[in-house]
Amino acid sequence: MPDLGWKSRRGRCGENIGLVEGDWQLGLSRKERRGWAEEIIENWSLLNLQEMNTEAERFGTDGSMMPANVRPGERRLVTAACVTGGNTLGALVTGRETGVMQGELFGIIMALIRARMGEKKSIIIYSDYLNGIRKIQQMRDTGVSSISSGGRSWYRWIFRLWSDLEHNGISITINHVKSHTGEETEEAILNDRADKACQEAREGCQNHAPWPTFEMDEFMPWTEDGYIEQDLYKWTKTRRIQQRASTVATKYIRLNMSHFENAAKTNTAYYTKSPYDYAIKVQMLTRGNALPTNLRIERIFPDTGHWGPFCPDCGEVESEHHIFVNCNAYDQDRRKCISEFQQRVDKWFSKMEESIPEALTERINTTVKNIFSDSGLWPGNRSSYYLGLVPRFEPLPPSINRTKLIKLFHVEMIRSAGYIWSRRMTKRYHHIAKILQEHELVITAHRTGSGRERF
Repeated sequence: MPDLGWKSRRGRCGENIGLVEGDWQLGLSRKERRGWAEEIIENWSLLNLQEMNTEAERFGTDGSMMPANVRPGERRLVTAACVTGGNTLGALVTGRETGVMQGELFGIIMALIRARMGEKKSIIIYSDYLNGIRKIQQMRDTGVSSISSGGRSWYRWIFRLWSDLEHNGISITINHVKSHTGEETEEAILNDRADKACQEAREGCQNHAPWPTFEMDEFMPWTEDGYIEQDLYKWTKTRRIQQRASTVATKYIRLNMSHFENAAKTNTAYYTKSPYDYAIKVQMLTRGNALPTNLRIERIFPDTGHWGPFCPDCGEVESEHHIFVNCNAYDQDRRKCISEFQQRVDKWFSKMEESIPEALTERINTTVKNIFSDSGLWPGNRSSYYLGLVPRFEPLPPSINRTKLIKLFHVEMIRSAGYIWSRRMTKRYHHIAKILQEHELVITAHRTGSGRERF
């Protein structure tokens, strides 16, 4: 943006501010905007000159966000902190498009600016933001243009400050420190103090971090919630999903339940004729992270389901693992699958020409009985049969065709997952039918009562 040629920075903030559309800072040149932003941070440190440690050589930085997980556009509170010696400096990073990354990076920026005000020839910065440290090192090795991800304007600001300090003969080292270790080392103590300073900055902090518009691209997407530096496609996709969910919640209240009704009408006869029929569809949805469990529906369409993310049978969070492995409502269905699976294994053994050792038969039968349990049969002691995976097998004798045995287990895993999901859908259909029936009865009673009162 060209310089508007006003006499002073103060003059540009006065009557002539009406000439600039949007953020008034954009009426200044990039150089002036950067000088204004860094002057603000310097003034924060000078407000309490007696506690200002200008000779500090070790800094601890941190950033935080409350709540920890938010969707684009939702309110959040992001804070940053820089501590050294007996001095602490905290700040708020405003905007609904900010995240903990901006807080962590702004803490490093404050440390670099405070180091520039000091007299030391070398400084060390401790941060628990490992990803940011790696990107800063990458930027130092390959140049500022190598940073193309979210927060790039903040990384560019760090790069400029770092280069200026090195040009003035100051050596800078940035080290990673693990957070909340409880150790008594200097770096751990600095990190704990920085973390505490971030928490304290959430209440009553008057320091608001200036956004580095002077390091942004020539054209930047912007909303009333702030600048968007992340992947614009992903951001737009997420916002569209939120808008769609809001529309469903207000205009199509029954949609979240009616699609379950249609799916629930599929009976077990539909899929049992072939493991590659209904069961393979369940397999595709499960492995594609698209199975419509209550937990997933709640994430996509918040506050539209009757039960939220919870299972209507037991009250626990309804994930894939909960339905296929943990929920007691499907214990009988699992026992039925085990019984049928045992019959198929016995039939397979009976067709073999050579006799099978009794110990091996017992071992495989034990595997079948524990197929639905979180046990040592599975990696991480977590059953994954519903993903079409097979449990671990100990070495088998040459008389056993390992490939055919694994195929038998694989097909049975798919078949069992399809059957249990069909049972879940049938149960859900009955739950929904009962809710809708009660809903209609309430409305009828209300209308009837109103009618009788008129007479």
